[in-house]
Amino acid sequence: MPPGDLVGRDEELRALTDLATGARHRLVTMTGPSGVGKSRIVAELGHLLTHRTDLVVRALDLSSVREPELVGELVAAALDCGVSRLPPVERVAAHLRDRRVVLILDRYEQLVAAAPDLTAFLRRCTGLTLVVTGQRPLQVRGERVVPLPPLTPDAATALFTRRAAAVNPHFTLA
Repeated sequence: MPPGDLVGRDEELRALTDLATGARHRLVTMTGPSGVGKSRIVAELGHLLTHRTDLVVRALDLSSVREPELVGELVAAALDCGVSRLPPVERVAAHLRDRRVVLILDRYEQLVAAAPDLTAFLRRCTGLTLVVTGQRPLQVRGERVVPLPPLTPDAATALFTRRAAAVNPHFTLA
């Protein structure tokens, strides 16, 4: 579905946008079972936030990453910090300085062991907010967990109908 065509998640998107752009929570983890729509809602969040001039917004899909020790380098690369001998946290802190950044880390569930590394980024980079998706919370200090419930039956029907019509324009519900 193209950006802006989110079905049945307006309330959740508003709440996530408020959390991601507010100053109170700098680590927001959206949790829920596989297939509930976490990736879709954070994709929409990223699309919405790119229109803000006061924020730098980046997204990183971690579904293919299996080594927790790579997270720091991937974060530095996603934020265009360049390559140097400095540790990733130091490179990111120097690169960001006083900028406000929202970094979306999608599909983090297999990298929970690297969660303490994320808190190091948050300590050193005061303008950084992390929005993470996963099937369970990271369980680190300062985390704000946002469970994503399944769609309501009406929203699920609307989503199914739209997707079916995209494949077969003559599709109708019987």
